[in-house]
Amino acid sequence: MLDWQLLAPAFVAGVLVLLSHVPLGRAVLQRGIIFIDL
Repeated sequence: MLDWQLLAPAFVAGVLVLLSHVPLGRAVLQRGIIFIDL
């Protein structure tokens, strides 16, 4: 049903993006830098 050979690399990439963006986002929010990009 699920093609794990296709889903595994995408899942790993998603986890890596999540792990890198959460600490950076927290640092930005602690500095109070909030902007809206349209």
